[in-house]
Amino acid sequence: MRILTLNVRGFGNSVKWRYVKDYIRKEGVKMVCLQEVRMESFSLNKCCQLWGDNNIDYLYSEPSNGAGGILTI
Repeated sequence: MRILTLNVRGFGNSVKWRYVKDYIRKEGVKMVCLQEVRMESFSLNKCCQLWGDNNIDYLYSEPSNGAGGILTI
């Protein structure tokens, strides 16, 4: 199983978003763990856009006290 774990240091940048999205598709990643996401909320719709499919589960821990959030798909 291919797992991608990455400290994205903020995920609002379209370059980072595209890099992760392309990497998921190119490498056949089955699980993604992103650290320091720094977004107040992450919806199922956004996760589906990133993953490229709507058959997913995700867990998002919001940022707190200066630490960024964690997203697992």
